[in-house]
Amino acid sequence: MQNHSWDYGHNLPPQLWHLLKGSKANGRRQSPIAIDSAVTVENAPPLPSFKHYRAVALSDFVFTSSHLEVESPSPTAGGYVEHEGNQYFFSNFHLHTPSEHTFDGKYSAMEIHVVHTHTVTQKKSKKLVLGVHVNVGKENAELGKLIELIVNDKVRYRPAHFAEKVAKKTINPKSLYPQGSSYFYYMGSLTTPPCTEGIPFFLFDTPIEVSQEQLEKIEAYAPGGNNRPIQALNGRKVWRG
Repeated sequence: MQNHSWDYGHNLPPQLWHLLKGSKANGRRQSPIAIDSAVTVENAPPLPSFKHYRAVALSDFVFTSSHLEVESPSPTAGGYVEHEGNQYFFSNFHLHTPSEHTFDGKYSAMEIHVVHTHTVTQKKSKKLVLGVHVNVGKENAELGKLIELIVNDKVRYRPAHFAEKVAKKTINPKSLYPQGSSYFYYMGSLTTPPCTEGIPFFLFDTPIEVSQEQLEKIEAYAPGGNNRPIQALNGRKVWRG
């Protein structure tokens, strides 16, 4: 079965993703999970360094509405983070409404996944994900830039006024992260097909905020939600840093 047919609803929902060709959705180290802060383990690996990120022109992004993905225009355009001596280059943002992970039993209004790629060989690469949970509150100027891209599919169809309107606007991946460095860490998977495992997952403990109006504009592209159900922990540890 080809991967273009998956979704969160009637066609091929998450409960059937294991039927997709090459899917790892039935693995034992899947994401998302329920984070229980009372049973986390101290001394997580260090949070990746953000000093090598670069701002990306909004006019260069590509938006995929199937799962609210905003892709980097090239493998190196947004710079990289460092983890365990390797460079993981910014690849894309995923926006999930509501959140995918739960924190002490509660879902957030939204969750942002910032996906990075480390190229091992021409045919092999590894991923790393930084996750941010989002609550309703004050308007978020940085997310507002992304919302401007998404509304009316401006990136996909590129109307005549698009390039002029966003030509001078940029976004840096780290601008979406909360202040402070408290976080959770565990080994998981991509939360969309093929649900590849062995993914270092860093989840910020502190949420950021968006306004109700901003949230509704994003939710309009994911009626009924686009979050994968919670997966079994299967004995994995969750570290706190």
